[in-house]
Amino acid sequence: MKLSRHRPKLDSSSRFLALYSAAIALADESIIKAASLRADRAGAGIPAIYEIMLQSYLFLGFPRMLTAAECFRETFPDFEAPMAKKSDSKRLGTWKKSGEKLCRRVYLENFDKLKKRVFHFSPDIFEWMIIEGYGKVLSRPGLDIKKRELAIVGMLMVDNRPKQLFSHIRGAL
Repeated sequence: MKLSRHRPKLDSSSRFLALYSAAIALADESIIKAASLRADRAGAGIPAIYEIMLQSYLFLGFPRMLTAAECFRETFPDFEAPMAKKSDSKRLGTWKKSGEKLCRRVYLENFDKLKKRVFHFSPDIFEWMIIEGYGKVLSRPGLDIKKRELAIVGMLMVDNRPKQLFSHIRGAL
């Protein structure tokens, strides 16, 4: 199939959420604002844009997420963000359970291989990946995992992270 004839079966809001994610990776405020407005016009919705901004810290770090958060507030000043719930030990267990479930869903038969690999680096990092990444952030309501993964692909492409990119392309599929 020729690329020029390829028409992915993907709604435009998902595409513009991925574009917004890529804009966050660039860390250019005018581009971030323009991309967030375009995602909103494409029907993504402000809550979905908010979710993408929040998850950017997992893949791009707090400095770029804070820039995106400031741009978000300037672009959507009337949006009322949901109040965070207290992080207690019961909630931690919920995050761990939902995080492992989602990670297994994304990695399928490769979950144990991933666990072994990351555990080899550091057991703490694996635990954080499950609880913080897949549990606390990626399992949040408000945006389905396919749209989240497509947005992550946008971030990782711009940030030139080929190893993680491959994993998240698989996750999006």
